[in-house]
Amino acid sequence: MATICTAGKNHFWAQKKLRTSLLLMACALFPVASNAANLKFLDTSLMSQLSEAEIKSFKQDLGAALGKTPDQEIIHWTSKTSGIQIQAKPRLSFTEGTNECRRTLFKLSKANAKPEYYRFDICRDATQGWHVRDSLISKLSDEDWRLMEGTVTEVLDSDKDNKIPASWFNPVSKGAGVVVPIAYVPQAGVPCREIAISIINSNGGTMDGTYTFCKKGDSWERK
Repeated sequence: MATICTAGKNHFWAQKKLRTSLLLMACALFPVASNAANLKFLDTSLMSQLSEAEIKSFKQDLGAALGKTPDQEIIHWTSKTSGIQIQAKPRLSFTEGTNECRRTLFKLSKANAKPEYYRFDICRDATQGWHVRDSLISKLSDEDWRLMEGTVTEVLDSDKDNKIPASWFNPVSKGAGVVVPIAYVPQAGVPCREIAISIINSNGGTMDGTYTFCKKGDSWERK
C-alpha cells in the first residue's frame, strides 16, 4: 500500500534545471496521445521498474492530491513494494482555455540508485481527471522565455503605484504575452507585488495565472 502526504519547500527543486524528456513518465502514468520513440536507453530507469499496480496507485493518489495541494508544496509518495519514492511538486498553476493545469516537477529516487527528474504539465478535463497535456507553456521557445522574463522584471521593478500593463511579442514564434501589475503587497517590510501573466500563442490559445513576487537582494522571488 502506498502512502502519500504533502510537505513544504525543498531545496533540491531549485538546484535542478529540469529540461529533460517527459515522454517516458507521461506515457507510463497518464493517458496521452503520443507516438512513442525508441526508449530502450530508459529500460533501466526507475520509472520502468514500477509495476502496473504501483502506477495505478500513484495515479490515483496524485490525482487526489493535485486537487488540494498548493503550488510550491511537495507531494510525497512511497511504494512499499519496490521502495521507489516519488516527490511531485506543483510548480505553476494556470488555465488553458477552460482547463485547469499545473506544471509539475517530479523526482524519483530509490536507495543506491541515481535520482531521476522530470517535468510536465497536467490538466484536468471535463470528467475531473488529470492528464498530461502538450500545453502552450511547454512550447515556449528560449527567446519567448527571455522576452517574458524581461517583461515580468520590468513590471516588478516599476513604481509601486504602477497599474499599466506591459506586453511582449516574438515575431519568429508569433508568441506574445501581457503582464499586468495588480497590487503592491509588502510583507514584513519586504517589497512584494502581485501580477497577472497571460501568454498567447500564434493560434490564439491562452494561458493565464496570477502570482506574487517578493524582492530578494537584487532579484525577485516567487512566493
